[in-house]
Amino acid sequence: VESSEMLEKYYELFQQRGEESFRGQFGLPSYAVERLYLRMVKLWPSRPKFWGKSDLLLGLNFLAEPAGNWAAHAARWRVHPDTFQKRLGTTLAAIDNCLPKLRFEDRWENWSYKQPSFIIDTFKCPISEPTMNGWQYIQGTDKWWYKYEVAVAIGSPRIVWLAGPFKGAASDSSIADVSGIKNAMVPGERALADKIYRHSKETFICPISGDKGKLPKEEKAYNFLIYSARQTVERGIKRMRNGKFSKHTWRYGP
Repeated sequence: VESSEMLEKYYELFQQRGEESFRGQFGLPSYAVERLYLRMVKLWPSRPKFWGKSDLLLGLNFLAEPAGNWAAHAARWRVHPDTFQKRLGTTLAAIDNCLPKLRFEDRWENWSYKQPSFIIDTFKCPISEPTMNGWQYIQGTDKWWYKYEVAVAIGSPRIVWLAGPFKGAASDSSIADVSGIKNAMVPGERALADKIYRHSKETFICPISGDKGKLPKEEKAYNFLIYSARQTVERGIKRMRNGKFSKHTWRYGP
């Protein structure tokens, strides 16, 4: 059976089984896949003749159910590894070009305050052991990681910034020094952050450090407000962490 025919059959099969089964296979509800496909067709008039819905399904399945390597995933869909890599690369690039882009200026939507203007944090994706300098990818665990910097708006539940990957051993504050986010901020602007960013207080608003039980009442109240506001970015990161794409241990690459 050709891979495209197989994917189409799976598409119909999982639709019949219900949304939960379909989402588990492709990472999105069926209506979202349909809308994404129509958007890609509209915004990608120069798409290759071979490209169709089956290629989109293959790409979404790759993101939702990562295999160990190209060959393993190609074997799953009975496609030659070279063909699979070419068609998957084309699809993933097209998805990236057709999806709405993150806009850092969207942090001002329903929000006009410079202090704080958004919320910043990082999240980690596991990778296999690097062949060189593995210690640069370890932070507090026996695993190796890539780290990504993410910023979430305060006035709307929207991710407005994503940068990376960075080596897992890098501190969040050092990542902010090189990611470009400080240069993108306007004069007088400060972001809400956790205590790891406390050495850059001119850029970030952080909780007050110290023994929680010994802090004065006013400082406890101040920290409570910061931690409460930071739940917005924590929920956003949790949604990304819950995806199998960010839980899968990826092969290390430069």
